[in-house]
Amino acid sequence: MKKFLLFLLSLTFTVSSFSGCSFLLVDDSSPATSVEESVGGNTEESSTGEESTSESQKTFYSVTFKQEGQDDIVKEVEEGKDLTDIPVPVQKTGYTTKWSQETFTGISEHMTVEAVSTANEYTITYDAGEGTVTPETQKVTYDAIPQTFATPTLEANNFICWTYEGKAVQATDVWKIASDVTLVALWVAKEKRTVTFVQDGYEPIVVEVLDGETLTGDMIPATQPKQGYTVVWEEKVLPSITENITINAVATPNTYTITYDAGEGTVATETQDVIFDTAPESFAVPTREGYKFKGWEYDGAVVSATDLWKIDKDVTFTAKWAKIYTVTLNVNGGTLSETTITVVQGESYTLPTPKREGFNFLGWKHGSTKVAMNGVWTIDGENITLTADWVEDGWTKNY
Repeated sequence: MKKFLLFLLSLTFTVSSFSGCSFLLVDDSSPATSVEESVGGNTEESSTGEESTSESQKTFYSVTFKQEGQDDIVKEVEEGKDLTDIPVPVQKTGYTTKWSQETFTGISEHMTVEAVSTANEYTITYDAGEGTVTPETQKVTYDAIPQTFATPTLEANNFICWTYEGKAVQATDVWKIASDVTLVALWVAKEKRTVTFVQDGYEPIVVEVLDGETLTGDMIPATQPKQGYTVVWEEKVLPSITENITINAVATPNTYTITYDAGEGTVATETQDVIFDTAPESFAVPTREGYKFKGWEYDGAVVSATDLWKIDKDVTFTAKWAKIYTVTLNVNGGTLSETTITVVQGESYTLPTPKREGFNFLGWKHGSTKVAMNGVWTIDGENITLTADWVEDGWTKNY
């Protein structure tokens, strides 16, 4: 019995060894996973072993999704395959967030993808109420400063600001409303301002305007004329009047021109400017041989340079001349230190008194006409000779 058992054990070992060698000779590229597979020839069990070995030889790559403030998301993709299970980035108020790459086909390397957030653009619609505004809409970018808003207008009102949900919205603030909005204009009625025009000698003129308005030409009263002056309102900023103001009339004296007419004489300065209500202080002095200049005449009267100028126009002055005479004194037997004198027509004069021993001087005569010893010279003539009239002592001469 013991011998029989040993025989069976030896036979089993021999068959098993033979079967194993036979498997290696048939297909040495697909090692069996068990003795039972080679012996039994079980096809299903052999196929499962091949798939397991192929899977272990595949290459996988990672796609890492990064977003600030969030945990990284890592996806494993077999080499050459497409990634379709793409995570959705977390959105941020006022922004649109996308991955820096959105399609993943034929993955052949490890990849890192960043989340990119772009500020959204929104539309403002302006509601000016009873006012007007241009433009009516405006684009703004979230987290940016608009810098300017449209400015509306409404007669008799001042624009204060734009409001949203009852609060003021400023163009200088960072835009933080993540939606299209309508901004409503806030108005306040304008106050009245007064502009008072004052001119000496006249009642003040008061003009009313609304706060911030411009005083136009039609609303500005005319100044009252003043002889010899140009009258204008003083210069002040009349646009955008925001307070009560007073404007005074300013009268500037005019400048006029004198033209000199020296007649037969000559004058170095032919014209001269004079200022109204101001004394000229001096006029030009003409010359004429044989004549004395007696002054300038205007409208039949002699004008003085020391008087205030009161003629409100350009004028022509005419020189007034007086004849100068040389008078020869015939002493007629008498004596006199100087026998010639100069007199001016129309001016006062005094004749000298000659001496003659044994005679009394009775005066001077022009021909048969007795000439007074003094007075205003009225005798006319180119050459004048006066002759002394004598009478002997003790004699009385009758004329």
